[in-house]
Amino acid sequence: MNIRHIVAILSKFLITICIAYVTLTVFFGVPIGNILWMSVLITVVGYVIGDLYVLKKLGNFIATIVDLGLVFIVFWLFADPYIDTAANQFWGAALAALFISISEFVYHIFIEVTNPLRPSKADVDVQKYATEVGEEFSPSDDDLLNENDDNKKS
Repeated sequence: MNIRHIVAILSKFLITICIAYVTLTVFFGVPIGNILWMSVLITVVGYVIGDLYVLKKLGNFIATIVDLGLVFIVFWLFADPYIDTAANQFWGAALAALFISISEFVYHIFIEVTNPLRPSKADVDVQKYATEVGEEFSPSDDDLLNENDDNKKS
C-alpha cells in the first residue's frame, strides 16, 4: 500500500470522526464508540467508492454528493437508538452530513493534488536509473569449450 493512500485514509478518518463527534456526540448524545465505528465504515466505503472511483470518473462535485448521501444514510440509520425523536435523528444526520461533505470537497482537492494512484516521482527516478541484471555473470563451460575449439582450427 502506497504511503499516500495511508495519509489520505487517515485524513479522511480524522475529518469524519472530528465532525461526527462535535455534531452527534456533543449535541445529540451518541456514544463515542458508535461514532468511531460509523466513521470507520464511512471512511472505508467512502474512500473506495467516492475517492478512488467516483472522483476519478465524475469529478469533485459528484463525489461530494456521493459522500453526502453515504454519510447521511450511515448516520441516520446507525444513530437511531441514541437520538430520542425522528426529527432530531434526521437533523443530526443532516448536520453531520453537511459539514462532512463541505470538508470532503476540500479533501477531494487534496486527493486530486496528491493522487495516490499515480506513481511518485521517487518511484519513477529509481526505475529510470535501474540497470538490467541477467542471470549469467560468467560464460558457461560450453562457451569456453567452443571458443577453444575455434582457436585450434585456426
